Amino acid sequence: LSPICALAAASVRERESARVEARLQGSGMLHLVLQLRDLYVYQSWDPFTFEAMKSRKAKKMTGPNGTVPPDDEVCNALIGSSSQSNKGWDKTAEGRAAAGTTYGAEVVQLYLIPLFLFPLVMYLFQEMWSWAYGPQDLKPVKSKRSR
Repeated sequence: LSPICALAAASVRERESARVEARLQGSGMLHLVLQLRDLYVYQSWDPFTFEAMKSRKAKKMTGPNGTVPPDDEVCNALIGSSSQSNKGWDKTAEGRAAAGTTYGAEVVQLYLIPLFLFPLVMYLFQEMWSWAYGPQDLKPVKSKRSR
């Protein structure tokens, strides 16, 4: 690795560490939800390794005629992006802070709402099924072995 890429690798490791630390300050469920979000968005269980980040950055920096930028240029861009946060996430976090979202409120949102919502959805699904296909008489099926 060139010196600039070694610095980029260190900044990517530091960024990942900071991300995990920040996520673990919330509930464990939110951390899991964010990991699943990362899997969906980046299509990888480990999207924040140096190689993965370098590959994504190089793909973004590839010119319209397909020219791939040199490694040092990609690494320099990685260093620059590692010191900037996501503007959309900043806005969301500031809104949550202004609203006074606490750990307790987060737990209620992540656990209690689904706890009551899931049975409601299942009940509605059962009612729709009954409406669509009529009431089903569930009778035990006789086994051929039970003679």
